[in-house]
Amino acid sequence: MSEEWRTPGFVVAATGLRVEARIAARSARVRAIAGGGKAEELERLLRQAIAGGGEAIISFGLAAGLAPGMAAGTCLVGSDVLHAGKSYRADAAWTARLEEMLAGERVAIAGVDR
Repeated sequence: MSEEWRTPGFVVAATGLRVEARIAARSARVRAIAGGGKAEELERLLRQAIAGGGEAIISFGLAAGLAPGMAAGTCLVGSDVLHAGKSYRADAAWTARLEEMLAGERVAIAGVDR
């Protein structure tokens, strides 16, 4: 995880793995944080990043074998995160923009703490 704030008004990419954080951090407008399944530490780092100028949080990760018929490399854009019996809606305008920019498929994403 990089501790430097490279660009004011950056996006915070929350990842589970360091390799995912390295991929996300290739953009100068992204500050990547690898949570590694430590929910309390991730929350602390996210709050610190937002206090330091982060304007948005995006969950970023790599996955495989998500659904039959879905081609490898398909970009998924989460419209909702489902976790612990609750549904958390993503910002509709940002979701639409990501879907357009990335030619992604809009889906609900299951969230886990480990």
